[in-house]
Amino acid sequence: MFIFYRKKYIALTDRNMKAIFVWFEGERLYIKTDDGRTLWQSLLYYQRLKNATEEQRGNYELGAFGIHWEEIDEDVSSTMQMVDLS
Repeated sequence: MFIFYRKKYIALTDRNMKAIFVWFEGERLYIKTDDGRTLWQSLLYYQRLKNATEEQRGNYELGAFGIHWEEIDEDVSSTMQMVDLS
């Protein structure tokens, strides 16, 4: 028996969501949104974040257009498609 899991992709701008919290586990970036969703994206798309220290990863700013890490000059746009775990 095969069970197929269909991933649902979503961008923060799709539903006017706002990121309220960011964390990392393994090779993934996770975002918690103001409507309770949990989204993730692979760090393979963000080599600076992948190679950053925990301290650098934790030093981010949430803005209207996405998430910014000043020290490592990295951005995740609010239009980036992410996997919706909700």
